[in-house]
Amino acid sequence: MQVPGQPSPAEVHFNIGFELIQTGDNVSAIQSLARAIKAQPDYFAAYHQLGTLVRSLGDLKAAKAWFLLALRCTAVSDAVYVDLGGVCAELGQEDEAAGYLLHALASGSLDWAAYRAIGCGLSRLGKLEDAMDALRRSISLAPSAEAWCELGVCQFQQCDPISAEASYRQALQYDPEFAAAHSNLGLTLLLQGDYGTGFQEYEWRLKVKEKNFYHLEGFQAPMWTGEPLQGKTILVHAEQGYGDSLQFLRYVPMVAARGARVLLVVQPALQRLVADYPGIAECFRVGERLPDIDLQCPLMSLPYVFGTTLASIPEVVPIRSNRQLNDLAEETRPLQVGLVWAGNPKHLTDRNRTLRLKDFSALGEMSGEVTFVSLQCGAAVRQLSEGCIPFPVRDAGSTVTDFADTAEILAGLDLVISVDTSVAHLAGSMGKPVWVLLGPVPEWRWGLKGETTLWYPTMRLFRTEEQGGWATIMNRVAASLRQFSSRH
Repeated sequence: MQVPGQPSPAEVHFNIGFELIQTGDNVSAIQSLARAIKAQPDYFAAYHQLGTLVRSLGDLKAAKAWFLLALRCTAVSDAVYVDLGGVCAELGQEDEAAGYLLHALASGSLDWAAYRAIGCGLSRLGKLEDAMDALRRSISLAPSAEAWCELGVCQFQQCDPISAEASYRQALQYDPEFAAAHSNLGLTLLLQGDYGTGFQEYEWRLKVKEKNFYHLEGFQAPMWTGEPLQGKTILVHAEQGYGDSLQFLRYVPMVAARGARVLLVVQPALQRLVADYPGIAECFRVGERLPDIDLQCPLMSLPYVFGTTLASIPEVVPIRSNRQLNDLAEETRPLQVGLVWAGNPKHLTDRNRTLRLKDFSALGEMSGEVTFVSLQCGAAVRQLSEGCIPFPVRDAGSTVTDFADTAEILAGLDLVISVDTSVAHLAGSMGKPVWVLLGPVPEWRWGLKGETTLWYPTMRLFRTEEQGGWATIMNRVAASLRQFSSRH
């Protein structure tokens, strides 16, 4: 029998479990929390705490199970819906995640931290209006750099760089050293064409400690910031995506021209393609043992070091393929057109750029005059065998092992039509005509308007102004392809 004013047996076990968590004894903590539930099967706090603990240990499925059990209790806090939404998002169950987060948002009785978590979660799920609602509630309760920064992310994704810039600057008012706000501000300024300040702010990305950022480790050398290089050995290294590496390779000969011996580190899939690139003394794969160096610099920092503006973007140093595939070279059709419809599904904004193969159906009217060649890699290749479009597409991407293979295929093509992926960068770097299909929120490098880009003279940009407005774009592409074919 419980003594009035004394904790119940369940509460005793719960309190012990909570203390054990603070000391890092997670196994004993789980056992104590389980005893609390055995003593009181309707104990919401114990279920919730168990879910929180196992989530922190990386067991997302178990965390979800405990949170769902917590929902069966009589007294339920709406905070558990926030946690469920987060876990489901991490498990890739996006629709379920959105449902839980929206349920929590509708409750209207949460604290600033919960609203911020809802806003961040819904932002990642593309529910931008609801995300901004949650973030503004968080800011109204307790303004923070993190909430202002995430609000800026939402505004950026709505292609509202002016508002995004203002939000990032608000974030920096609360925390002048907040690296993510600086980095995102840099991207926003770059999108608007302010390369001078944009590249400077984007250098803060090197201080962002998030899993979506690539950090080369294993060497000790100071960062090159523009000092004399005569007689020095400098390591220039890839940092993020393949497209980023391809875009900024043009700076390598400029580094070598300063008198340095340039070592280049790139992703394994790029090494064979760029091993003989002008200015490179040696080319290594990420993870290989490196020789001694004097200085180092990420490829994406070179535009800042060289003071790049819109008026001083270096010309492309062409990437050449050693040979063409014989079977493509012998095609009798007058026009060879490569297609890429999907990007890397792990990319943070992939939902804004990836299409389905059937979205290219408008090009079918040209199938009698054009040979379409798939350059697609990854899981999206399966769409070729699913009857997704009413015209034949030759599968060349399935045979690709690295970018040197892709370059060989590109060498035999007359035109490439691609979503915003590394293949588009490669085609532009090779001087191939390439048409890039951009969603309503383009990456900074493409700017906010126009069909051309100073980064690649042979590239044409097709822009859609609204989410999912790909049908209009593809009709324009089809009409342009008719004109392109007539000229060839």
